Amino acid sequence: MQEKKSGGRIRIKKNSKIVFAVLLSLNLVSCLNTSKVGPKKDIVGNWFISKNTILKNFYYQEAYFDGKEVYFFTSQPNKILFSNGYSYTGDKLAFLANERKDTVNVFSILHHNETLEIKTDKGVIEYTRIKGDKTLSELVSDKISKESYEIAFSKRMKEK
Repeated sequence: MQEKKSGGRIRIKKNSKIVFAVLLSLNLVSCLNTSKVGPKKDIVGNWFISKNTILKNFYYQEAYFDGKEVYFFTSQPNKILFSNGYSYTGDKLAFLANERKDTVNVFSILHHNETLEIKTDKGVIEYTRIKGDKTLSELVSDKISKESYEIAFSKRMKEK
């Protein structure tokens, strides 16, 4: 950009202003597009299954992604807690096994503001972010008891 100094102020030539405006607009558009579905959004947090087009009768489930492991807690059978390694690249979610050395399944994933859509060849499973306390992350980190978590879990399950 060429600039001229005049009375202590910097003046930018007209063409430079147009280039600056175009670059600023492109930057804003890219920010707006990634805020809707961004490939680099973080999925760490607590989620509940809100939609399942694969199974008509599915059990309520909550998941907690901690960055390396995903923990699941299901309402049936017998309120089971289990975990699995995972890898998230922004548009793919891979479940891992054998000390994170083997990939078990890979799914396409869309991360909207408060939802995750996991797409398979059989349908879509959607998770919605949990807001509130007494979540699976607190249970896993021993901040709350299993009994306290199960009470909150049952309440959220009834609200869905």
